[in-house]
Amino acid sequence: MIAITPICADLPALDCVSDDAMVALIYADEKPPRGLAGLIDWRTDGTISRMTAGGRITGEYAECVLFSTNNRTACGFILFFGLGRKRELTPERMRHAGALVGGKLAKANVKRFALGMPPAGEDRIQWGEALAIFLGAIAEEGRWESVTIVDDPDKALHLLGERGTL
Repeated sequence: MIAITPICADLPALDCVSDDAMVALIYADEKPPRGLAGLIDWRTDGTISRMTAGGRITGEYAECVLFSTNNRTACGFILFFGLGRKRELTPERMRHAGALVGGKLAKANVKRFALGMPPAGEDRIQWGEALAIFLGAIAEEGRWESVTIVDDPDKALHLLGERGTL
């Protein structure tokens, strides 16, 4: 079982995250970055926005960019994973994305990670459904100790119920 802890998507909460890695899911058609990616951008003085403007991070589907925060966060590294365009987000794409991210984290020997998922793709899939599918796919790819969900804790707790595990 994976222990899941939701925290607020704000800088004070982010500064307390000491997991092995952070995973920021991003869209190709959402600029500037929002959610966890936006907080990381703020914490790194706009580095993510500059990388996006320079084409080094595009958010295209399955794009993976490893990023070191140079000790600006307590996590070892950040993995930015592209979800493509919002309107293209489907349950199948979230499942595949979870498997890809889980494989990359397992290869890096990550056991604890924070996850930031932007709002889902409008009418095609709801945030809670997308998160549950993504976490389910990730669970099949490795032996995780814990996942910290960086978002609205009430929303995540509603999805998880009282169990706090996956």
